Amino acid sequence: MKKFISSILTVIILSTMFIVGFPASAKATTLNGKAVSKGQIVTVTYRIKAPKLMEDIQAHVDYTGGLKLMSVSYSSEMKKGSFVENHNLTRQIRFNAVCIMKPMDFKKTTNLISMKFKITGNGSMKISLNLICLDATDGTNYGRTGANSQYNKLNISTVTKRLASSVKLNRNTLALKRNKTYKFKATVSPSTTDNKSVKWYVSNRKVLKISNGKVKAVRKGTSYVYCKTTDGSNKTAKCKVVVR
Repeated sequence: MKKFISSILTVIILSTMFIVGFPASAKATTLNGKAVSKGQIVTVTYRIKAPKLMEDIQAHVDYTGGLKLMSVSYSSEMKKGSFVENHNLTRQIRFNAVCIMKPMDFKKTTNLISMKFKITGNGSMKISLNLICLDATDGTNYGRTGANSQYNKLNISTVTKRLASSVKLNRNTLALKRNKTYKFKATVSPSTTDNKSVKWYVSNRKVLKISNGKVKAVRKGTSYVYCKTTDGSNKTAKCKVVVR
């Protein structure tokens, strides 16, 4: 009987451990289905290709909470005529252009609108473009709504770039003897960054030579080794090197 009761107690304790001790994993942080990290800077660009010249466009971009809009830029094609935009709305950017004298040319793939956001929240976040009106010079309707819409003839694509928040070197200071070499290691964060490549250079090329993170001490003196991200975030790290 004692063994039976002991076995039951063991099962109850183990069950409690699984219920209480192992909580469900946290929901992933994503932007339009792509993994992102809180604090990360992300650029989102909507590109358009249209078969005809356009004279009128009305559109808005909607985005969910957890995103802080930092900047926005537009195609120069929309600024040939009358252009109006408002990005001071709550989680929405509105823009429209009327270009009758100089129609908008999107026959080649063009960046329509480009936005920079900071990830401030967690969970699933979304950004979407709503092309309400897009009228060609011959009257053809390419907007999402309206009679005889030719919206499916447009080629609209999205380019999302997840930028680096920081870069660090494995050394802050280093002492080398002449003709000796050392290989630096750079760590780009966060892990969700798309482009983690860096560019290497030194402050004094008479003292150090560098290639792909590997330095060679040329002569006595002091020089800094720098690495810089190449994804547009312009994050840098440095190490002071003394050659003896």
